[in-house]
Amino acid sequence: MNYLLRSAPVLICLTVCNAAIAHEDPVAGRGERQVLPSTLVPAHYDLAIVPDADALTFTGKVAIAGASGSSGHQIVLNAKQLVIDKADLDGVPAAAVTLDTKLDRATIDFAAPFKAGNHILHIGYHAPITRGTVGFFAMDYDSPGGRRRTLATNFEPAEARQLLPCWDEPGLKASFSVTVDAPADRLAVSNMPVASQEPLAGGRVRVHFAESPPMSTYLLFLGIGDFERIHREVDGVDVGVIFKRGDAAKAAYALDQGGRLLHFYDDYFGVHFPLPKLDLVAAPGAITGGSMENWGAIFFSQDHVLFDPAASTETERQRAFEVIAHEMSHQWFGDLVTMAWWDNLWLNEGFARWMQTHAADALHPEWETGLQATGRTFESGKRADAKPSSHPVLQPVLSVEQAVQAFDSITYNKGAAVITMLEDYVGPDAFRDGVRRYMKAHAYGNTNDADLWTQVAATSGKPVLDIEHDFTRQTGVPLIRVEPSGAGWHRGPICRRSG
Repeated sequence: MNYLLRSAPVLICLTVCNAAIAHEDPVAGRGERQVLPSTLVPAHYDLAIVPDADALTFTGKVAIAGASGSSGHQIVLNAKQLVIDKADLDGVPAAAVTLDTKLDRATIDFAAPFKAGNHILHIGYHAPITRGTVGFFAMDYDSPGGRRRTLATNFEPAEARQLLPCWDEPGLKASFSVTVDAPADRLAVSNMPVASQEPLAGGRVRVHFAESPPMSTYLLFLGIGDFERIHREVDGVDVGVIFKRGDAAKAAYALDQGGRLLHFYDDYFGVHFPLPKLDLVAAPGAITGGSMENWGAIFFSQDHVLFDPAASTETERQRAFEVIAHEMSHQWFGDLVTMAWWDNLWLNEGFARWMQTHAADALHPEWETGLQATGRTFESGKRADAKPSSHPVLQPVLSVEQAVQAFDSITYNKGAAVITMLEDYVGPDAFRDGVRRYMKAHAYGNTNDADLWTQVAATSGKPVLDIEHDFTRQTGVPLIRVEPSGAGWHRGPICRRSG
């Protein structure tokens, strides 16, 4: 049975036939999530980073403002490959700091109990800059001016802990103020615009970025490199493309299409892009995961965003558009409104995979991207779903390791197929109106998939939540059994009602 069903009568039948299926919590009975104890809930991070690009090390200082619901002796937060040099709570030094390298945690103990209420935790630390493309890392490349080194971050799902001690969980949003010391001849980039900068000795500059709205830690971004930037204002937002020096001709397409997409998404989501700027940042090479939707500073593998009109193919043009459309849709669906936990990753990635096709059909109908997606995207999801290794679209995620494994074809492609089916069932206007209600109801917050489908059900008057559960809580697709019932039914290969 093809799960890309596109007729309302069949969908109604699915609802009736599967009414007995329980809508269970996918994590129930599978063990406990590896989440931090809530001894302190962060509200704001004031972060200062001083990197040494030559030595591949950095020092950091962070002041974390948060609230404790009860008194205690201990604060536990995430830290990976960080050496904590000192820590204090409201000026009271820690008695001991213990690192758990298996769970990537730091436990900070205090001799005297702290009280319930608001606190500020100060931590000074140092750590390596890695050579991979996850965490806080260096990328080297050759340029006409010689060898160059870019420093950048890539955190999804849970590698912000390599840059700073933090509560590295999507549901624990907080605002960020970021400061970095950088060479004066390099460009520093973060989620927010530069608020101010001051010269330092030795040809360096201290860059202070504006405070961000509350966001999940995995969306934090910091980059320093021999970059150039082209930009324009779109709907009151400074939209820019950042790239290694010399690639300006290849960045023009991304700037043009990024501006069109921002205007399209402002209208579709019914919420104006909430940050003052949006940068599309091209890495000087390929990064893990391909591209990453950091809020206000999307980080791309360079081949995903740069397009050379003199040498690139039409296929590469369309691929660049789809990747940009995918990551920009996350600025609303994933960044402004974020999943509460990684078991709802499909809601982020399935929606963005669906939206990249929807946006292409709207802005470039001549490409027939929706028709291509039927064979390219949806068939890929079906093939993965037919294997013994298949799993429900919404799957239990208990640990960071399981979260990493959740980025697969079921999550992206089957998820996109289910969303395509549901949009067709309720109609594009009701679906869009439900998405708009969802955005406004949950802006700057965290959700699960039921929060979205409840809004779509409200705008359409159809049992969307029941249908979505049937397709996302089970491996494979719902099975319809047709059996004779009562007089007037004919038993045979086709069930038909007699006159």
